Amino acid sequence: MTNIYKEILGDEASQYIPIIEKILSECGSYNYEFLNEEDFKDLIRRDVAESQAQYIKELLYRSHFVSMSAIARNFQWLEGMKCAYEAGLYLPFAASMRCFLESTADSYFSLQSLCTTLSKNIGTINDTINKCTTQFGIFTELENFLIHYTHARRLEKTEIAPDSHEAKTAAKYIRDLEEKSSAQVQRL
Repeated sequence: MTNIYKEILGDEASQYIPIIEKILSECGSYNYEFLNEEDFKDLIRRDVAESQAQYIKELLYRSHFVSMSAIARNFQWLEGMKCAYEAGLYLPFAASMRCFLESTADSYFSLQSLCTTLSKNIGTINDTINKCTTQFGIFTELENFLIHYTHARRLEKTEIAPDSHEAKTAAKYIRDLEEKSSAQVQRL
């Protein structure tokens, strides 16, 4: 049997398909519990360490949700490409590929600072969850990227919303990626 993903994606990218399938088959379902704003403000007044721990837990919940849903969403578009390719249907293949590219660009945009932020702050994160500190730290950039993933949409001209809620165009994602890639190449 021919590996269709290898034909579509090439040798290097297609080797990740079994890993993605394993992740998705073993991910299970999760319940994320978030406090509403009023309850969170009340918690801050009552117990700073507990409120900071709750903030970090919710940030980690968002990180997990965005990461797993990005993998699932992007894989579904790949599945669409695969099905269309196998059936010899050019237009559905092209449409799925376009959606796959937009989806991966959105995922990259939203997750670009996740690993570095978490790894650079793992000590603080652990101390906070274990309530070993009363310092209240906020990870604004990461939080905004994660909120963008879950809440971004095309805003009406009269709509007032945080910047993180405004959907980016595919062209904007590509420009951002090209700028970052170009800067990285220039550093080499």
